[in-house]
Amino acid sequence: MKRRSLSHGGWLGVMGLWCGSLWAASDGAVGPTSSGTLQVQVQIPDLVRITDLADIDLGTYSGDAGNLSGSSPACVRRNGPGDYQLTVTSGNGAFNLLNGSESLGYSVSWGGGAVTYGTPLTGLTPDSDSLGSCSPVADQLTVEVLGSALHQALPGSYSDTLTLMVAPE
Repeated sequence: MKRRSLSHGGWLGVMGLWCGSLWAASDGAVGPTSSGTLQVQVQIPDLVRITDLADIDLGTYSGDAGNLSGSSPACVRRNGPGDYQLTVTSGNGAFNLLNGSESLGYSVSWGGGAVTYGTPLTGLTPDSDSLGSCSPVADQLTVEVLGSALHQALPGSYSDTLTLMVAPE
């Protein structure tokens, strides 16, 4: 009979089976009572959630030289400690309100700080360290169109859709 030896990979496989059995369920023995064991496990990832957003209607421009601005409340929650980052992008590829081929630029701010299109704003503190309710709603996104741009815009209805993406840091 030829003797066989286990290669390095074979030993690793055997060790993996043996170590894996430490975490495996076990059946009970036959008898008047029988008990077995099993492990229960859950993994909870680092999660973040943004809620309480509202559409922003800047109204109708009256023709004066003033800026138009509006804001939306926002609540950012996280299920653990640490900061989050916010990245704002637009359905129009930039912070531009569109009316067909006509474009009207605007600025965006978060909590009073300027937002650069597609660039993460980092070091932000969540409103809550649980994914439950958020009270009071503390964050705010603001958009502003300069009066000088409004004064030069052609008549029509201009719009854009913003995407606010939050992520744990």
